[in-house]
Amino acid sequence: MQYIIIGIFSEKYFFDKYLKITYKFILNPFYDEKITLLLLLFLLTSSLGFSQTTETFDSVAGVWISNAGEPMTTVDVIDATVDFATYGKVGRMITKADGQPWQNAILTKTDFKIDISTTKTITADVYYVGGAIDILGKLAGGVEVNGAHPGTGWSSVTWDFTGRTGEYNTISFFPLKDGTGWIGTDGNTEVREVWIDNITTQNGSVIPSDPATGATDPIARATGDYMSFYNGISSPSGDQYVNETGVTFDSFNGTTIAGDVVLGDGNTVVKYTAHNYSGIGGNSYDVSSKEKLHIDVYFNGAPAEFQLKLESPNGVGGSQAKIIEIAPASGEWLSYDIDLSLFTIANLADLKWIIPVTPGTADIMYFDNIYFYGTAVAPSCTDGIKNGDETGIDCGGTCDACPEIKLPLNFSTANQLFTYNAAGGGGGSVVMENGKMKFNGNGRAYDQAYLDLTTPISLSDKANNTITVTMNPIGVAEGEVRTHLLKFQLDPLSTAAREVKGQSIGSGEQQVTFNFGIEGADTWGRIILFMDFGLDGANEYNGKTNSYLISSISSPGADPVVVQVAPTGAAPTAPARNAADVISIYSKTTETTSVYADIAGIDFPNWGVILGTLLQ
Repeated sequence: MQYIIIGIFSEKYFFDKYLKITYKFILNPFYDEKITLLLLLFLLTSSLGFSQTTETFDSVAGVWISNAGEPMTTVDVIDATVDFATYGKVGRMITKADGQPWQNAILTKTDFKIDISTTKTITADVYYVGGAIDILGKLAGGVEVNGAHPGTGWSSVTWDFTGRTGEYNTISFFPLKDGTGWIGTDGNTEVREVWIDNITTQNGSVIPSDPATGATDPIARATGDYMSFYNGISSPSGDQYVNETGVTFDSFNGTTIAGDVVLGDGNTVVKYTAHNYSGIGGNSYDVSSKEKLHIDVYFNGAPAEFQLKLESPNGVGGSQAKIIEIAPASGEWLSYDIDLSLFTIANLADLKWIIPVTPGTADIMYFDNIYFYGTAVAPSCTDGIKNGDETGIDCGGTCDACPEIKLPLNFSTANQLFTYNAAGGGGGSVVMENGKMKFNGNGRAYDQAYLDLTTPISLSDKANNTITVTMNPIGVAEGEVRTHLLKFQLDPLSTAAREVKGQSIGSGEQQVTFNFGIEGADTWGRIILFMDFGLDGANEYNGKTNSYLISSISSPGADPVVVQVAPTGAAPTAPARNAADVISIYSKTTETTSVYADIAGIDFPNWGVILGTLLQ
């Protein structure tokens, strides 16, 4: 180690290049050198709390991920392809054109918190080519500031948090900041690739480790007696709760979500590395028949209060925050069962968000076992729920037989209504409206709706393979082309699928055709519609928010499937002929015997048309 003395009250710096820690001391030159040496030894043992850490990504001292609430296309660690000798491995960020302008990447510290109490600046080396840009650096709870980059390659960027203080677990980087605003709008922004290295921060307190175990599992309940948003189990079995599909953990730009974490006992929980307020849900949920909301929370550093809101679409109920606990404990799982009668503003028949609130920003926290429940109600054939031994909603089993669902569809009954899949985003729906099905998009590229047919169809001949969807694209400009995707799956659990695009032009009722060609003898039991799925400028997929009224879905001659029956005997044996008169491709009578001398090496390749099993 080496040091220098500068000035009357000089500063001595000790720098360890392997630990990348700098120790700073103020020395008095009027003291004898021997006394100064003793003072140095004393200061060396007492000043480690003022050290710095530099994240080089060569051996990541934290967790580098995309924010689960505002995701990017790519957040990873790569070898620098420009100036590798200097920078080695770097953190990479690539923004999504159809994402949110405030999408960001998070560096979650795992050793020391970031301390801006004394040293107010955080620095990093950043690579970007494409003109001058702002990169927002955010710690938590609105502690954020822009850093300027010239956009000409590698450059040092400084984030100056003068006027702020405190310790933080994470720093997030937002490459689409534009002064006080943002680049683009939600679902329509810009692609930028930014590299970052040598993120230098002042060390604060030591960060505690994740909890060793998860919360206690919930008691067994019948399917209709609960609605689960999260239980951390990817494939529930037995009495384990099945989660609602498409539940989103949204940061609301007020928190930092690290995502799922597997604990020592194998339990999976959702981890937040900084929290002020956030949203859980995103779709439409009817919890009006439930009595309580259960939620398990673990605070590493507890907030002054733990509050909760329930919110319906358009922010209804968002002004009504209920204090769940003042000064909650830290370092242990806390289980809350909250009476829904406390929430008098939100529409519980159309709930959109559970909103946890930790005023003043909480430290690291975790969620598990988030579900609504109520008094058990016996299943009936009129409760509008698929429960008991029903095979459909209020049909099958001990109820009346379920109606047949097959092409053509004219949406004359509720059983023909598709099920909406928000594809990870909030909003959007599929509803019946005046004898038609209305698809309301949510602006996500892959939002979709599906229907399971009780009578599958075959696409094996020209009489069946062109599907016609009669639709009205509402509010689409005259002459504007919209691309749609129609997809068939063998069944809900199969990955085998066929898909074809079709186009509509402008608004007004029109027929859009999807020609699948000859697709073999397989039968297809699930039909899926992606209403916006075409090129749109720089975006790969539209991700529009328009609505579509769909009158019918039909296929010429789309008859019920005829079961294929294998022949009971072989074809007649070919007559005897002189060998010179015959060129035989296939004339086997047994596995080893042929009528004629078949040409050697004949193969029956599968060129994507034979979808069944070839028997020889």
